[in-house]
Amino acid sequence: MTDNIDSDTTIAATELVIDKVFDAPRDLLCRAFMVSDDNPDWQSPVDGYFTDVVENELLVGTEEFQGMPGFQLPTSMTMRLEFLDEPGGKTRLIITQGPYTKAAEPMARQGWESSFAKLEPLLAR
Repeated sequence: MTDNIDSDTTIAATELVIDKVFDAPRDLLCRAFMVSDDNPDWQSPVDGYFTDVVENELLVGTEEFQGMPGFQLPTSMTMRLEFLDEPGGKTRLIITQGPYTKAAEPMARQGWESSFAKLEPLLAR
């Protein structure tokens, strides 16, 4: 429950949890979450600040962003990315992010799935 949720949305807050295995080693997957110097003009509507970093294992931080439906601006949330070894050189990524309204959580999940579709070909190089 947060003050910055519009009154026309479901008030109950929820966390988004995604558990996905990638066919890539942990260090490669973890590096993929850092901004690329190849395109310095790229900008994101999200400002993120890492509060805990354990190389190739854990990224924890806060995010502030604008333009998400159902939220007043700016919006702040937490994100936790855990990178775990899986057999065969694969990596399990567990994302915990929120809070989201129950109405916004499916949109966030869809956004992550879209990002994964773009990420997987890069990991295959």
